[in-house]
Amino acid sequence: MEIIKIVDIFLITQTPNNGKTWLTEKIDNYKLNKNDTLRIPKLFNGKTKKNEDFKLKDLNKDQFHIAYYILKKVQEWLNLPNKSKKECRKFKPLRMTVLGQGGTLFAK
Repeated sequence: MEIIKIVDIFLITQTPNNGKTWLTEKIDNYKLNKNDTLRIPKLFNGKTKKNEDFKLKDLNKDQFHIAYYILKKVQEWLNLPNKSKKECRKFKPLRMTVLGQGGTLFAK
């Protein structure tokens, strides 16, 4: 009776059958099976035990200022087609870095 180590099992399951086509097959499989549905997170309300949409009034002061700044910049960007070329050149895109799982934000 042969003893198989956990490492051997891991190597067997991770070894591709065909090294020449393995990567392209994985990419094709991912493209066919990926979920492109837009998923907007919901806020769980402990009182009603239901998921609800987030509202700006539920944000703390820092979160509200960041959300306001982002929405103002999006509005500015959406209005660019109505602006002159000179005004369009003055537009500065918003550059952000999202930090942490909760999305602490640093905006420039």
